Amino acid sequence: SLKSSTNPGVRVAIKTFRKSAKLRSKFKHACKIELLSTKMLLLDVATRWNSTYTMLKRVHEMRKPFNVAAWQSPNVELHFA
Repeated sequence: SLKSSTNPGVRVAIKTFRKSAKLRSKFKHACKIELLSTKMLLLDVATRWNSTYTMLKRVHEMRKPFNVAAWQSPNVELHFA
């Protein structure tokens, strides 16, 4: 299935950002610097047929702010670029 073949590191990174208030704050600040609207990273859901596509599309759109926030946090492992 697509869910099992998609890089599991993407899900781990998204979960880490969604759980941490500090990372969310850095992410939002990075979005402002990049002049992007603040959209949170999305997780896919097994019951929604297009959610993996939506998750990967959002990751692609928000890759610059994600990278900035991840590099500013030494304990965050960079799972995608």
